[in-house]
Amino acid sequence: MQHVTAVCNNIREAGFYENPKRCIFFAERFQILGHMIDQDGVHPAPEKIPSVMDWAKHKNQKELQPFCGIVNIISQFFHYAATVTPTLTELT
Repeated sequence: MQHVTAVCNNIREAGFYENPKRCIFFAERFQILGHMIDQDGVHPAPEKIPSVMDWAKHKNQKELQPFCGIVNIISQFFHYAATVTPTLTELT
């Protein structure tokens, strides 16, 4: 509780305010911005993985751009992403 209180105080000192109704404390896991956070760390949200794997083939640059955005967001979780993302970026 001391850490939670310290964080809330720092937020207020910076001129921001938290909404207690939107705060989650002592949760074993929670999902935010497409990420699942739990005691083991940060992971991609489970429903995001199939959406990337089942994405339709891209017919043009405009269809490829949203896919590149999703790949960029979840690339931190895959060690091989550095080999794929430059190729995709070149295509855009």
